[in-house]
Amino acid sequence: MKIDVCYTPDLIHQFEVENKTVVVIDILRATSCMVAGLGSGIQSITPVASIEECEALGEQGYIMAGERGGEKVEQFHMGNSPFDYMKPELKGKKVATTTTNGTQAIELSKNAKEVIIGSFLNLNAVVNHLMKCNNDVLLFCAGWKGRYNL
Repeated sequence: MKIDVCYTPDLIHQFEVENKTVVVIDILRATSCMVAGLGSGIQSITPVASIEECEALGEQGYIMAGERGGEKVEQFHMGNSPFDYMKPELKGKKVATTTTNGTQAIELSKNAKEVIIGSFLNLNAVVNHLMKCNNDVLLFCAGWKGRYNL
């Protein structure tokens, strides 16, 4: 198994994602929200790149969630805090989400053999999965607005 690290979406052009397992990592928000939500009973979370795509899913009955520049999108039901995704009233619901960084990295990974959402909340599950798969791995950090982010 070969493991590469892409530190920001602006560098993804330097990596091949096809035939790899890509682990998208946006620790503080997007991926932690997804893991917290699924762990709290949300039926599904659909990440999309644009506000318009999220609104279109909202018209189909999805709960709209997301942010731009760290601020909740005004017309959305919720922002981008893991606590938003843990509310009991969301159990069994479908959520569409768009974010400044994390969902963009997911979109850029769509041609991968497999896309995994990585956060501190599911670190053990991700590591266990990667140890069992026979794919090369790309750890894809979402960064912040195209820049490297610690």
